[in-house]
Amino acid sequence: MNFLPEWLPNVHPLVIHFPIVLIFVAVVLNLVQIFRPNGNSIWIFYLFATLSAIVALISGENGSELLSIPDNVFPLLNSHSDWAHRAVYAIGLTTLISFFGHFNLFKYIKIINIFTLFIGFISIFFIFETAEHGGELVYKYNIGTNDNNKIHNPSNLDSINQNNEIWFEINSTDSPFIISIDSLFYESLSITVKLNVDKFNGDIEIIHHFQDNSNYDFMRIKSSQTLLGRMENGDENILNSKSIEFKEWAIWKCFADGRHFRGFLNGKMVTHGHIAPLPSGKTFIQFNGKGKIGIKNIVNNSIKK
Repeated sequence: MNFLPEWLPNVHPLVIHFPIVLIFVAVVLNLVQIFRPNGNSIWIFYLFATLSAIVALISGENGSELLSIPDNVFPLLNSHSDWAHRAVYAIGLTTLISFFGHFNLFKYIKIINIFTLFIGFISIFFIFETAEHGGELVYKYNIGTNDNNKIHNPSNLDSINQNNEIWFEINSTDSPFIISIDSLFYESLSITVKLNVDKFNGDIEIIHHFQDNSNYDFMRIKSSQTLLGRMENGDENILNSKSIEFKEWAIWKCFADGRHFRGFLNGKMVTHGHIAPLPSGKTFIQFNGKGKIGIKNIVNNSIKK
């Protein structure tokens, strides 16, 4: 049962104002407590500010998975998410310290109140930056509004040339079949490819930020699963995975910007992971298996902040 009105994509717009108000109230009370100690339970306001910030963060990240977001807007969305994480960590730390201070578990309570006030002001700054980036997403790019709250039909994607259809067959599994996407080195990128792998038995990897055979990032496509990961010094680190269903022609997109990595199937985000970025590198598509594969164009876009 969906209790939200039809025009509202998710609960994020309903909850984002709570942490803003609560952190301001907590900081004001914290300031009063320093000059006029009266035993107020400031930590309760910090606690509710933390909980509401967590709800806002989770609802925002879940809501972004339902939206169609242009490639050039993802860096702004990533910054919005990064500032939100910093705000949650800062408010949470303030809550923890003020809680122990309230129960006199620290000897110098006035110093503790000054310290929590300092972190509280930092939290307000983080909240401000989060709100500024969120406002830009809404009012500049219409993200989350009625103009941009539904997933577009993949057949309308300009990056796919429906007339450019290529089929090839791999008859040996002795070594992977590799298609070089671009000879340029990319720092932030999106790679879109339309594939038909109904007659292929194996895995496909969209490889990017390639350093050498032991160090690179990848989006792996299996028959019923897709994964985001990194090969680091020969060891595989899976960032995120999702069970999926697809058949015939499917549009895959791999997106990487900073520490944010996303995988899309037919315009919908299915995987999202975070890890420190590698230096810029080349991009490939690697086929591991046997069978017949169809490709309708490959597009590699550089994403600039």
